Amino acid sequence: MKQWRRWFCCFLAALVFGTTVPAGLGISEVPVEAQAAAKPKLNKSSLTLTVGKTYTLKLSNAKKVTWKSSNTKIAKISAKGKVTAVKAGTTKVYAVYNNKKYYCKVTVKKAPSAAEQKAKTVEGRRELAKKEIKAIIEREGMEGLSPIEKVKAVHDYLVLNAEYDEENLEKDTLPDQAFEAYGIIIEKIGVCAGYAEAFKMFMDLLGIPCEYVTGQAGGVNHAWNAVTLDGERYHIDTTWDDPVPDRKGYVSYDYFLVDDRTMAIDHTWSFITKPCNGTKYRTYPYEVMGIKAETLEEAKVIIEKQYNAGTPDKFDIQVLAKNTMTEKEILGYLSEIWKKDGDRKYYRYPARKIGQYYLYHYFTGIDS
Repeated sequence: MKQWRRWFCCFLAALVFGTTVPAGLGISEVPVEAQAAAKPKLNKSSLTLTVGKTYTLKLSNAKKVTWKSSNTKIAKISAKGKVTAVKAGTTKVYAVYNNKKYYCKVTVKKAPSAAEQKAKTVEGRRELAKKEIKAIIEREGMEGLSPIEKVKAVHDYLVLNAEYDEENLEKDTLPDQAFEAYGIIIEKIGVCAGYAEAFKMFMDLLGIPCEYVTGQAGGVNHAWNAVTLDGERYHIDTTWDDPVPDRKGYVSYDYFLVDDRTMAIDHTWSFITKPCNGTKYRTYPYEVMGIKAETLEEAKVIIEKQYNAGTPDKFDIQVLAKNTMTEKEILGYLSEIWKKDGDRKYYRYPARKIGQYYLYHYFTGIDS
């Protein structure tokens, strides 16, 4: 009985004076923090949506919340906290509870176009590239050309309008598009696989037999094409005819319609359906350029015309000379016509054999 009375007195003292209730009475302390109501909190402090998309915000530990938007032209919000993206831009939406505002930053982005959506997949990018190639064929009037004219037109278009992505190659950061026709046609930059795929797409649409060829060049994996014209087959490498770094307006024809023997000088391949031994069109671009010479007299006319088109400090001279002429004769005449302007330093590419001809190329005052 005395024990019960002792505990009862302690209990009364705890109620009156706030002292600790002795253990064993079955009553525990409650922390002051737990007794206070939890603070309201938004489930998002920032939000990014595309136009037309929605997201529902919630303010925890709060009832009868009022929702508002700082700019309803960018994003609006319903009475239940549902945010709807209206147009591209940045604004804030907020909850009002107990006279306090709880903000959420909303960034609205423009919805991707149909083309942008397609560009996310390989098939979609191929479709976009093919569509653009059809437009290029029509715009450039390629459909009405002869087969050889079509091949040259496509070769020149790719070299002049795309560039090799040397920077990303060196950094090992090439995107997937670089290996596809999409990169070369739409983004105007890529690597050999993209050039070769784009060239084949053109040929398929223009009705010219064409293959995608893989192998090695310069000791690394490489891709190019093989085409058939008038029953003769040729290699064509648009990548290696596009200077690196890019030279605007310049087109090389070193790998334009070449045979197996010429291609094998610096290319190797493990598979191709038939040999490429065509000769008929090997000198075609040089004929179009007006630099093919059968005699030394013709070569002199070609050299002088190109020299006069430049300046004493800046000229670029090419001549495709029959193998009956020597480079000594070609250089001899070039020296004669520039004597009046004084001696100067010039550069030359190694003479390149093309069938029964040699291509001589001399230049000064321009990037090599």
